[in-house]
Amino acid sequence: MAVRSKDVRPGADGKDAGPAGHGGDGAEVAEERVQVVERAAAIDVAKGSGMVCTRVPGSRPDRRRQKVWQVTAAYGEVTALMDQLRGEGIQRLVLESTSDYWRTWVRHEVALSE
Repeated sequence: MAVRSKDVRPGADGKDAGPAGHGGDGAEVAEERVQVVERAAAIDVAKGSGMVCTRVPGSRPDRRRQKVWQVTAAYGEVTALMDQLRGEGIQRLVLESTSDYWRTWVRHEVALSE
């Protein structure tokens, strides 16, 4: 039988402890805060390059502008990319890598947050 929010479960003393799945004696239930990042970027890192995606506000409040492009993993290009992301006001940068190829990118990402 599936537990529904209106189901009740017995407490330690055998009496109803309230709705099932909503904490209980000594349990703390916290609401997770949702943070909306207006200007975000992600880089999917491979051995010799990275696929970059940015999402920034569009021309209207209900629109977002997304751009995807490839950047080689060369010092000059990664540095130029970080300058570009800083210029676009990127607030959050996420890296995804299946190996240790991310190391070149992280050294430059730190400069973005300063």
